Amino acid sequence: MVSMTVKFSIVIPLYNKEDTIERAITSILHQTYSKYEIIVVDDGSTDLGYKKVLQINDPRISIIKQRNQGVSSARNKGINFSSGVLVAFLDADDEWLPTHLETIINLYTKYHGAGAYTTNYLVKYPDGRIIQPKYFGIPPSPFNGPIPNYFKTLFEGDPPICASTACIPKEIFDKVGLFPLGEPVGEDLDMWGRIALEFDIVFDWTIGAIWHIGPNKPLYTKLEPFVKTATRVLETYEVKKDYIVYLEKYIEKKILECATNNISSGDFSTARKLLLNNKMKNYFLQKIFWLLITLFPIQSLKFLKLFKKTLCNLTEIFKKLD
Repeated sequence: MVSMTVKFSIVIPLYNKEDTIERAITSILHQTYSKYEIIVVDDGSTDLGYKKVLQINDPRISIIKQRNQGVSSARNKGINFSSGVLVAFLDADDEWLPTHLETIINLYTKYHGAGAYTTNYLVKYPDGRIIQPKYFGIPPSPFNGPIPNYFKTLFEGDPPICASTACIPKEIFDKVGLFPLGEPVGEDLDMWGRIALEFDIVFDWTIGAIWHIGPNKPLYTKLEPFVKTATRVLETYEVKKDYIVYLEKYIEKKILECATNNISSGDFSTARKLLLNNKMKNYFLQKIFWLLITLFPIQSLKFLKLFKKTLCNLTEIFKKLD
């Protein structure tokens, strides 16, 4: 039976999203479950987003202004001001489908005691394409329940939880802490990872949100914070045996991605340090390949361009043969 008395606190970090903030809030106001408060934290915006929020007439909406300190700071402030049992998150450029909160409250009622609850979501690109993320290690629809091994699922496919589907019991933050400050990317994955180390993450195949990908996605050249968290955890305390292998693989995968991003941006020195300072038993050959590129960048880039051109030519030849 669904509990209609549990209150949600919905936290929206807002920074220069005047074109989409109304859509985000409207998608909340159209929810089939209505016991909630909306906390918008304006993180030093320089556009009209703050005024647009003020123009929406609903007593459940409150807005807090702060100087620009980043998305983690905005989410943390919203958490601290929240009064609900459950804290749900929605980015200012994303939107919920009408039954998102109803699905979450069903999960909370059925699987009470979990660390986080999440629904399936769609990803929409600026050109209008909409894709369904690919999850691995989750039983097929109509399954709902704890993800069997969150870290296996995270490593093998797309994240089963994102910043606009996550809902966390407020008491969980007292146990795992808040979002990490000063991190330009991956601050949300760090939070979900810290929760998954100690609690179940409960998933439902019902699509609850649309994640809108913005144009000109930047190339990140800094390690995600969960790489540091996972490394520290593996070194300092006992982790469930089923988690260890996938945590190790995830760490190596992300270090390799960071190194290749630095190579793409022309920072061969940083990429080389990353590769030399980290052992990679799962990606050893890839490590050697990219390390050689950092040692002989001009020759390597010429080779890669030639290889890419040859591959394209071969592809065209095979197409004509077909």
